[in-house]
Amino acid sequence: MKKRTRIASLVAAVAMTVSALPMAALPALAIQTTDDGSHGCLSNAVYQIRKAPDNLNAPASASNPKQDVVEISRDDLANGDYTFKAGVYIKADGQMSADDFVSTVSMKWKSSNYNYMQFKLDDYNTTRPRELYELSDGSTFGATLRPFAISRLAFNPNFQDTGYYLKEWTVVTNETAVEPCTGTPVYSAGPNKIKFTCTYFTEGQKKDPNDEKSPIIPVPSSKVTKEFVLDLNVDEETHTATYDFEVPQQGKDPGPYPLFAYHGVIHNYDPSTPEGETINGDNDMTRMQYSKSYKINWLDGKSDSYPLTTFDVTMSKDTPDGYYYISFDTESGSPYVENGESIIMKMNRLVHAYKENGKSRTETLYPSGLEDESNFLVVKVGDAEAPTTTTAATTTTTAEATTTVSETTVPVTTAAESTTTAPATTSEAQATTTSNSGLVVGNEPTMAVNNGEKIFVTPEQKYAKIPLNLYNAPDTEGITVAFKTDKEGAATQALLNASSDTYQSYYAVDEFLNLGSWEENPKGLSWGVPSSGTQKVTGSNLVNGDAFFTLFYNIPDEATVKSIAEANGLELKKDAEHGTYYEFPLVFEKEKLNNKGGKLLDWAGVNNTKVNATYVNSNLIVKVSDTGETTTTATTTSGGETTTTEAVTTTSAPVTTSPAETTTTTSVSYDGDSFEWVLGKYKADGSYEPRTFVKAGEKSASAVAPKVYGDPGINSANIRLEGDAAKALLAAGNYVGLNKNADYDTQLAGEGGTTWLDNAAQLRFAFASNDVNNTNNAKTADGSAIGELVYDIPDAETVKSIADQYGISLVTGTDDEGNEVSYYEFPLTWSEAVGEHGETATQCGSYNKDGALVEIPYDQYTRRDGTICVVVPSETTTTAATTTTAAVTTTTEAVTTAAVDTTTEAPVVTTTAAATTTTAATTTTEAATTTTAAATTTTEAATTTTEAVTTTTEAVTTTTEAATTTTTTEATTTSTTEATTTTSATTTQPQPNVTTVIFELADPNFYFSVDEREFKATDLFKSVSLISTDADGNIVSKEDILDKVNFNGATPKSTYAQTENYYAGTIQAYYNNGTENVLIPDATPTVYIGVKGDANLSGKVEVQDAVDILTYYAKTSANQPGIVFNEDEMLNKLAYFLADIDTESKAGQNSDGKVISVQDAVNDLTFYAKKSANQDPQWPDVVPSLKSLEGSIWYEG
Repeated sequence: MKKRTRIASLVAAVAMTVSALPMAALPALAIQTTDDGSHGCLSNAVYQIRKAPDNLNAPASASNPKQDVVEISRDDLANGDYTFKAGVYIKADGQMSADDFVSTVSMKWKSSNYNYMQFKLDDYNTTRPRELYELSDGSTFGATLRPFAISRLAFNPNFQDTGYYLKEWTVVTNETAVEPCTGTPVYSAGPNKIKFTCTYFTEGQKKDPNDEKSPIIPVPSSKVTKEFVLDLNVDEETHTATYDFEVPQQGKDPGPYPLFAYHGVIHNYDPSTPEGETINGDNDMTRMQYSKSYKINWLDGKSDSYPLTTFDVTMSKDTPDGYYYISFDTESGSPYVENGESIIMKMNRLVHAYKENGKSRTETLYPSGLEDESNFLVVKVGDAEAPTTTTAATTTTTAEATTTVSETTVPVTTAAESTTTAPATTSEAQATTTSNSGLVVGNEPTMAVNNGEKIFVTPEQKYAKIPLNLYNAPDTEGITVAFKTDKEGAATQALLNASSDTYQSYYAVDEFLNLGSWEENPKGLSWGVPSSGTQKVTGSNLVNGDAFFTLFYNIPDEATVKSIAEANGLELKKDAEHGTYYEFPLVFEKEKLNNKGGKLLDWAGVNNTKVNATYVNSNLIVKVSDTGETTTTATTTSGGETTTTEAVTTTSAPVTTSPAETTTTTSVSYDGDSFEWVLGKYKADGSYEPRTFVKAGEKSASAVAPKVYGDPGINSANIRLEGDAAKALLAAGNYVGLNKNADYDTQLAGEGGTTWLDNAAQLRFAFASNDVNNTNNAKTADGSAIGELVYDIPDAETVKSIADQYGISLVTGTDDEGNEVSYYEFPLTWSEAVGEHGETATQCGSYNKDGALVEIPYDQYTRRDGTICVVVPSETTTTAATTTTAAVTTTTEAVTTAAVDTTTEAPVVTTTAAATTTTAATTTTEAATTTTAAATTTTEAATTTTEAVTTTTEAVTTTTEAATTTTTTEATTTSTTEATTTTSATTTQPQPNVTTVIFELADPNFYFSVDEREFKATDLFKSVSLISTDADGNIVSKEDILDKVNFNGATPKSTYAQTENYYAGTIQAYYNNGTENVLIPDATPTVYIGVKGDANLSGKVEVQDAVDILTYYAKTSANQPGIVFNEDEMLNKLAYFLADIDTESKAGQNSDGKVISVQDAVNDLTFYAKKSANQDPQWPDVVPSLKSLEGSIWYEG
């Protein structure tokens, strides 16, 4: 039997880990082999074409047979053309599982005579009225899509049954003629002429210019869109038209791509097709691609119970007597490049997805018997004699030809590749609409979660609904929805992904389901259907306020709900109507980008134009038992102003929480024998501790130190870890270096020593012996670090900022030394990524008894995740535990004021227990004590820390029925932790009889020197308020005036004119009081302004700037740490902003899909060349995408 070889090269994986470093000395692993016929669920796969059973709603059986011969009499044709239903089936021996399934099915058939035989494909894309279908055991299932051999049956909450309702396969057919290069439609250009458009690249470059083995990728600037107008060669007898053209295809070397010849065929060509209309296709192919992650099986348990696809076969009434065949097209295919050679990938193929030693693989298989007549469908017309010979070869092979094409799973596209931004296309505007829920909607397109109302659920509720409603929907070609998963969305993301059983399914109404294959990412809280350009939802057919899309979830149990809520800092609330509950925000994600560079939240109108819509958030309210600490909400009105007060009541002991994804110790224990790699450690009692503690600001901390237990002896290893928050944390610090495990380093050295490689940015390191003759396996003691990535940890403020960014809460617990500490916990996991050659990112190799270095199978050792716990200085958490009879609010705001500061010393406050509710309460101020008989005055405690804190406190008016007490409240601390807190606080108060402007500055912003728009206050201030006080110093009014702040006409261009190279300074803000601009003292935000493309801040675009950009790209591509344009942090951010030509990032480093690339340098040089030639270039002329880049000064959306 033939053998198929597969090379499992650990060292190749290590080389790709740090491709910029030399790896030539490392040995390769031994070649392993597998039997050619071992293809799991697709073993011995064969395609067959058959006449479909008469009952298409039941599986093929003896009583409902499929047939290999169709007989049509002259009488049948006497009444006109004769049509019957055919199907393509797959016969395979295996069963599918989660680790062994079919990911792509492609098939193409042909007619032996297109003059008399025509095909019409059935629609497997469009939803239909629900029908019942049968299974072999007599049971039935419902379906609103046409089921086929690999349809997945799942419970549908909307229909309350199990059936086929969700479109999980992308189906491509050829009802319309398409050209064979990129598959775009072919149009008539008049009689015997066609036209079509191809988009392709003409030139390639190495992905990594410094790597000789780097793959070739297209040069973005070589992208070409060309319209071909071609003459057809038409066979008048068979009505078959052919055409030829050439298009460049990727080559094996950098530079111009070689031309590749394409040959197109159109059967049943109709020369009278009007110019501009699409040419009818042959309806003789289909390709199905699975785009989900669910486990799939053969429908009804057998591969050929149901067909893969069905189609009508129409025989012309003029068909002469004879035998006709529907066979498989074994010639057509699409080209790809393998080892530098163009190869045709045949249309009739299958992609088998499976796991091998824990690694995800795919392989492309060509079914056997494609030229075997027994797999064809024979059509006998009239009294024809049986042929003595067949026109088709009858070769049968038992072994399947196998080509390994790719070793990654099918990619999921979350948005259309390109979106043309244009004004929103809307259906006929309606007057302002008020929904039944009270949501007021204007004329703009609007998407609302549950009509803007809160969604109430209970723990363990099954199939809880989260509906999304549309108003004023325009004609729509694609739509994606996404909710925040960080910051205010972190708790919701954790709740809705609490377990594998939490997320159940989604349901889209038929109009949206028919747009195409919906893609779902429940973990990332995003769903969508990209624009195909061929389908659309007609907005006028939708009912305003109806749910177009609904999510279904099983709510976790109460303990899990509470744990997640507490870990994410959610308050336990209570009111009379709803009882006790947690409020999980459902907030639309408007900022993050998908992997195509578009927004996760997107709405595509006709011609892929952007729909500018309003999005209305909501909250998921999870009711829980009435225990623990709750926040009671009350509202009072005083002096025409409404004040909301949240009083916190504690009825049980405070709860110390930690993030939901980790615990202090787990039930895992080490058995003393098993081989394990862990990111935490095993304690003396055998329990697993996932936490590694470091301190904010600590120098040379072993933050990442994976350990080994039960080491069997290894010769090489490749470590890669994941964790976005942890990577951000460590990137903000300083990488010191890699500490090597001494046992591995010395035992593997041999004559050539041991090579250690590290890539701190990707949390990776690897080692292997340089001595090819060294077949030793090195061992180290239990609990030893395989290697240690050593970092200087960022300061506490930076740690907190990163934790806030990723929704990580401050928790309290015991560290390794038994001390009670406050810390942020950053998760780390072992990477299971698979490289382009099928190698797993995390792996290790060992010499076997035959002296061959082989990879230790992934399932033969355990990997345990962990966390980096960064200890920060403790803060005293304050809780005002008082029940009030008259709601009173003290508002504390940390702001900067233009009024004169008054500095006071806050009093020492000592408490031994939580405040007790009384009917006669005491209000404490710095100067006096006032007691009222009928009211309780509550002031919300300000948070104090061991460092000096600046607090700005407004005066508060307290009103009761018995007396009116006016107090100016200083920083008062009430603590439930039996601690004495002494703080020095600066208190700034509005002065009597004055109008005071208070403001809070935002971070400095960055601008281009040609920007003629006036600076915007919202870009440079977080808040600006106008406070008026009376003669006694009481607040009379407070007004948000941010929208009245301006810069007296100043623009980035006018400000930049004051300097030569770049501007780094402040600008003066003003407040317009209705008649004039009034200067706001000290309101001077910082701005940075420079010339776009000027990477070195010289004040002009030159060749050196492109050189600097390329240098930055090369060094960051080689993962060199600490690469910057300028050593000054803010000037580096300015330089990065100016150098990032196409995405204009202000982050100061590669992040969130915005990176410095070779294309930026090309754009810079192009601009420089045009300017040197006195062409007066504008940046959108060089980079048209700037017109669709939101936030750019050239944005035209």
